[in-house]
Amino acid sequence: MPYQKYLLTLAEKYAPFLIAGAVGAIINQIRKGKMTFKRVVNQILISSFLAWCLGVSLQYWLEIPNQVIYAIVSLSGMFSEIILDELEEVAGNIKEWFSMIIESWIKKPKRN
Repeated sequence: MPYQKYLLTLAEKYAPFLIAGAVGAIINQIRKGKMTFKRVVNQILISSFLAWCLGVSLQYWLEIPNQVIYAIVSLSGMFSEIILDELEEVAGNIKEWFSMIIESWIKKPKRN
C-alpha cells in the first residue's frame, strides 16, 4: 500500500529526531530528580515535538550533517521543561481570559 510506504519513509527520516529529543528530556529528568510520571510524559512529548520541528528545520535550511543535528536536538530536549512551564502558564492565562469574557457576556445588561 502506498501510504504504508510513505509512513515508513517518514519514520526512517524523522524518528532519530524524536528519539534524540526524548533522550534529552530523560537526561533532564534524571538531573532534576523528583517529577511525577505525568510531568515526565508531558516533558517527553513536548521535547519530541520540539526536536522534530528543530531537526526538520536544521536539515532543510542549514543542510548540516545529521550527527550535528542529533546533538542540537538532544540539547533542545534539555530545555523542554522550561517550554512546558511556559505552555502551562499560557494555557492557564487563556482559561482565565475566556472565563472573564464569558462572565462579562453573561452579566451584560440587556438593552430595551
